Amino acid sequence: MVFFSIVVPIHDVEQFLPECLDSILNQNFNDMEIIAVDDQSTDNSGAILDQYAARDTRISAIHLPENVGLGLARNAGLDAATGEYVLFLDSDDLFAPNALIETAQRLTRSDKPAVMAFNYSRMWPDGRVAHPSDSSVLHKLSGTTFVPRYEPAVFIPVGFAWNKAYKREFLTAHRIKFRAGFYEDISWTYEVLLKAQTAIARDWVVVLYRQRKSGSILASTSGKHFDVFAQYDAVFDLLDEQSVSPALRKLAYDKMINHFVAIWQHKGRLAKSDRKRFLRLASEYATKYRPEKEDDVKQNLPTNFRSSLLRSHWFALFRTYSWLDNKRTSSS
Repeated sequence: MVFFSIVVPIHDVEQFLPECLDSILNQNFNDMEIIAVDDQSTDNSGAILDQYAARDTRISAIHLPENVGLGLARNAGLDAATGEYVLFLDSDDLFAPNALIETAQRLTRSDKPAVMAFNYSRMWPDGRVAHPSDSSVLHKLSGTTFVPRYEPAVFIPVGFAWNKAYKREFLTAHRIKFRAGFYEDISWTYEVLLKAQTAIARDWVVVLYRQRKSGSILASTSGKHFDVFAQYDAVFDLLDEQSVSPALRKLAYDKMINHFVAIWQHKGRLAKSDRKRFLRLASEYATKYRPEKEDDVKQNLPTNFRSSLLRSHWFALFRTYSWLDNKRTSSS
């Protein structure tokens, strides 16, 4: 059994795929398999993948018969994985140098927990690289083994599938898979962190997260951005099933409200004709999942104000507040 199974979902990324695969193959760590899943690319991505697989036996190329989307493409790779741990890497992103050997060593020294969360850097087209602003949580938890559900703060900075390593037998035992649709990382992350009994965190950069000007699915105009509502339905079903603390439920609620705001503020995601319908659904969800206990409701006043505006259908004021808040944060 290899140590890492690295699942790389691929769709129309011919410009970035060679650099992505090279960042894996050039690691100073060989105990791995790369399962690359071509999700019916319409460009030369599939051919590039086959060329790499012909040159390096560590790469297994899977070509899906139809386009299924990012989450289900990851599931196809997960089904084929044989490694002790699973990592995901999107095909326009990169592994940082020494990422795999340092991650493997840390997992081994920590008695091989179910999950390891790590950091990443955003990488812009002009060459700028920066760490996310919420990495202090990872730093605080470094050096300890913890149960994620009892550390609510860990749910804040680890909302991606690709900034964690997963013990494959843990995923298999709990039958954890990605749900279909956009924003699949949301429900996946909550399910993993709610069900894991052992986790570690390290504030080091493993992934270089490419910030693309165009071509990114989540930056495209599509009705599929409405999938976010079903993903949060799944999250709150999980929270109910797991009987989580009020603090964790409030954190999930705040993240949901702020996520709705982020989608609505991004002018490229929603068609003009969809923006009002999106706000009305956001209003329904703000009411549907609002925490019941008044003490918990009072936490995080800025998000509470957004939630209040949504629930009251004060959409004009919501738009004004969101515009002002966006101006404030972009200039700070």
